[in-house]
Amino acid sequence: MKMPIIYKMKPEEMQFAKDYATYVYNESRKSKLNSFTVKKANKSEALDWGIVGYGAEIAWSKICGVEFKHNMNEFHEIPDDGIHEIRSTAHPSGGLIIRENDSIDRKYIFAMLNNGNEYHFHGWMYGKEIRQPKYYFNPNNWKPAWRMDKQYLHPITEVEINACKKARMGVTFV
Repeated sequence: MKMPIIYKMKPEEMQFAKDYATYVYNESRKSKLNSFTVKKANKSEALDWGIVGYGAEIAWSKICGVEFKHNMNEFHEIPDDGIHEIRSTAHPSGGLIIRENDSIDRKYIFAMLNNGNEYHFHGWMYGKEIRQPKYYFNPNNWKPAWRMDKQYLHPITEVEINACKKARMGVTFV
């Protein structure tokens, strides 16, 4: 079994994730935007999801040795790290989820938050690999999705890490 890449968040990094999630939540509401269309969420749930998600993006940036940079409310136009989408969960049995409005041509990197401050990056997969009828997943009967268990993901290698670094440097990918 492949081992995940683990990044232990520093307290100030977790605090930044909380502060940033709160900022994005508040700014999105001012603009009458709602990124949580998967399931109706109250403010506490939405903030928790935001904290887990931004924490994963921060942790991935640290693994790649680049500065965390996020474009607020771009809604899938710009990949999270410039080339990959970062997906995350704090649910112990969670998996990589792809939705109808997700690009099938992008790589999705999957992380799980464990012990409140450790992100375990389990692997990646292209959207087109997951978006197949056999992986259909809709437990909340809200929005269609496809789900892949972490043990079936491709291992993260220097290829993904270097692509993140190059994307942050402004290298154009063909």
